[in-house]
Amino acid sequence: MPAQQPSYPLLERLLVEIDAPIQRVVFSRGVDAWRIPDDGWSVIPARPRGPTPADATLAALGLRPVDAARAASGPTAEEHAREGLEGDVDPVAVAATHGLAPRLLVAAAGTTHLVSAAGALGWRAPLERLFDDPGLGTRAQRLRFLLDAMEHHAARAAESYAAAAAAARRTAALFGTRELTTLAGQTALFVELDALLSAVQRTYLGAGRLLAAAYPERRRTVPGAAVSFDALVLGTRGASADLRETLLAAWDAHGVYAAAYRRALRARDAAALGHAPVRLTRLACGIWTVSVPVPTPGRASEAPRPARGSRAQPQADALDRAWTLATDAMRVVSHVVYAAAQR
Repeated sequence: MPAQQPSYPLLERLLVEIDAPIQRVVFSRGVDAWRIPDDGWSVIPARPRGPTPADATLAALGLRPVDAARAASGPTAEEHAREGLEGDVDPVAVAATHGLAPRLLVAAAGTTHLVSAAGALGWRAPLERLFDDPGLGTRAQRLRFLLDAMEHHAARAAESYAAAAAAARRTAALFGTRELTTLAGQTALFVELDALLSAVQRTYLGAGRLLAAAYPERRRTVPGAAVSFDALVLGTRGASADLRETLLAAWDAHGVYAAAYRRALRARDAAALGHAPVRLTRLACGIWTVSVPVPTPGRASEAPRPARGSRAQPQADALDRAWTLATDAMRVVSHVVYAAAQR
């Protein structure tokens, strides 16, 4: 590694914002950084300092607890080699070099904090101000549930990426190779991606229904019939034109593609008769990244697969796209909540 490491000012600011010691940061593509006792970072968890409660239990049973001095010393050279670590490596510096965004901050007590694409923590629109509204309370509470689901699955998806990257590191160390390209058996990763995209879709629709309830109009619709977000927004004639244009632009730029990404994930599964393998890339000693390719945004993403021999369609990572959609869905919710509260 070079002597002067690249800085990560965004991460440094986020670490200050959390009122608890941060022990772990999960970046995009599954890069996992664990804080070590001397305030540095490692790709593997540091051993605890001193005896642990488990050591006391072993001692009570007449068994020998782990050597506290050895536990505080960190991984040995042999363990570094077994883990695929040829030398010291700073995963935060590697993430900064490759432009990998922080996704999840994990505090000492296991509390997780999402990081949006804009760099802010998982901020919430003040839905509670609508809970007592007789016409909007029920829909606002349903929307709060959808935001909870979206944040939950976003965090679990980031964790699944990190778990897949750790599995790649162990596999590479086991077989003594640096040339892994795919990794199969990552069922949880695909399940969480699908659940996150589903929660994003439902959040957009929940925001649209809240807006429609705040600005009711006479519409010739069949009760219970499926309706899209843009149709809900277009029906709210009482809302300001600027608000409707903002929401429709957000839907056209992001929300409309959530269903296409879900179909792309399921098409991969069907083609592979199960969950397709994820793609692997080795960035540095012991640091692997994973990705699940999906078509890039644009109307072309909904087109049929190119014929054999034709030029391949550009692709992006599924979690990167889902994270952008989730961030935009939260922004849409905030616009709707403030508009409904001020009507």
